[in-house]
Amino acid sequence: MESGRFKTNKWLGGNVGESNNQWNVVKYYYPFNTPPIVFTQIQDFYIHKISQTRFEFRCTYIFNTSPEPQGSNLSPSTTVTISWLAVERHLIPGFLETGIKENIDEVILR
Repeated sequence: MESGRFKTNKWLGGNVGESNNQWNVVKYYYPFNTPPIVFTQIQDFYIHKISQTRFEFRCTYIFNTSPEPQGSNLSPSTTVTISWLAVERHLIPGFLETGIKENIDEVILR
């Protein structure tokens, strides 16, 4: 397991679907044997808008992530702190862990 944090003012463009080369590349301190499960979270935020972090790429030695405002086509220039946690996947027979889900979006269950 590894964790860290970094500050960035490189934001994605909201719902426009373009990265505009605004990805932040995070390198693990030590490479994993298989791509780990990665969690990220914005730790401080000074604009009164909803935002989240997004992933573009994940492998055994790096991942790309950036903050993204929700519902906006303009990227803020505010500097935020993003924390991350990378957890090695366990591939042991009989061992249960949380599943991996790609391309998660907001969904309201009723």
